[in-house]
Amino acid sequence: LVDFLDYSHPTPDPTQKGHFNLQRRYVAFVVTKNHDPTIIGLGSVDELRSVITAFRRPFVADHNTTANHSAADGSAIELRKKLWEPIEEHLETIETVIISPDTSLGTLPFPALPGRKGNSFLVEDYKLVSIAFANLLPRLVSSPPDSSPNKGLLVLGDVDYSKRPAEPHLPTPESLAITSDVNRFARGRGGKTREWPTLPGFRKELNSVTSLHQQQFGADSPVTNLTGA
Repeated sequence: LVDFLDYSHPTPDPTQKGHFNLQRRYVAFVVTKNHDPTIIGLGSVDELRSVITAFRRPFVADHNTTANHSAADGSAIELRKKLWEPIEEHLETIETVIISPDTSLGTLPFPALPGRKGNSFLVEDYKLVSIAFANLLPRLVSSPPDSSPNKGLLVLGDVDYSKRPAEPHLPTPESLAITSDVNRFARGRGGKTREWPTLPGFRKELNSVTSLHQQQFGADSPVTNLTGA
C-alpha cells in the first residue's frame, strides 16, 4: 500500500520568533507485508502539481501539440525520479501496489509513468490498483467473495452530451462545483461554447457488445442499456 498525504509543513520564520511558515508538501506512507511502515517525504505540492499539469497537457483539448508532447516526456521522467523512485526503493519483490492518492495526485495516471526499462511504462512493472481512501482497504479485504457473480451487462454510450434534463435535480455544493468546471471547459478559448456531437459508431458498437454478451451468457442474461440523454 502506498498512501499519499498532502499536508502543511511548518518551518520556523527566521524574521519572527515564534512564527512559522507553512508549505504544502507530500509524504507517502509505504506499507508492505514483511517490513515496518515507511514515511517518505516527496517535496512541494505546488512543484509536483506543476509537473503533473505539464505531463497531462497534451491530452487536454486544444493542447495536443508537438511542443507539449515533448514537454510531457520530460515531465514523465521528472515524475518518476521525484515521485516514484523514492517509493520504489521499498517495493523489492512487490508485484501488486495499491495506491491511495491525495489532491493533485488523483489526476495523475500512475500506470502511464515510465517503467524501469527504456520505452516502458509503470504498469509493466507492477499490478497497480487505485483506492480512494486507504482506510477502506481492510473492509475490502475482509469482505467474502461473491460465490455467484452477476452475469448481467451494463453498457453506456451514444450519449447526447448537449441535451439538458427536463426536470433537473436540486443542486448540491458538489454538483455545482462539477457543473462550474464542466461549463468552464465547454466554453474553451475565447468564450465560445464547444459542441459535442454524438458519434454514430457508438450505437453499432453497443449492439455488437450486447450480442457478444448474450452469445456467451445466454439470450436471457440481463442487459442494462444507458443511451441518449
